[in-house]
Amino acid sequence: MKTIVGNNNFALINDTEFELDNKTSVVTNAEVAEVFSTKEQLQTYIASMAVAKFQPLPEVGEPCTKGKTYAYGEHKVKCLQDHTRMHYAPEDTPALFLLVETVAQGYPAWKQPAGGHDAYAKGDRVTFNGNDYESVIDANVWSPSVYPAGWKQI
Repeated sequence: MKTIVGNNNFALINDTEFELDNKTSVVTNAEVAEVFSTKEQLQTYIASMAVAKFQPLPEVGEPCTKGKTYAYGEHKVKCLQDHTRMHYAPEDTPALFLLVETVAQGYPAWKQPAGGHDAYAKGDRVTFNGNDYESVIDANVWSPSVYPAGWKQI
């Protein structure tokens, strides 16, 4: 058993993300139960995990759970809202899924956000043109070359 006490932090319990406030605690015997002080640390950890540690993406007609990460080919997808899986590929439904590329080291490659649901938050880190950057603004949809003021090189 592991007790996770919320202090405005983020947790990964098995394959589902949780944002914990300072009034929340969770008792779990999950195989994976990790706590992070920032969302960026959580996302980097998930990106570094082996795909085999996640359940496969549900079949068409099966339920998908908000916050849960699923194996999808050599990468992973995070479900952004509860829904019944449709025949569309996750990359064709950005309102439902966020593709999480598997990264062995470093940060994920910068990818053009499709909208507010996958825009980079302040503190998110990426690799762009061979350099690592950290977003210094929330809702960042610009690359470091298009809007340099939105990023700092790390």
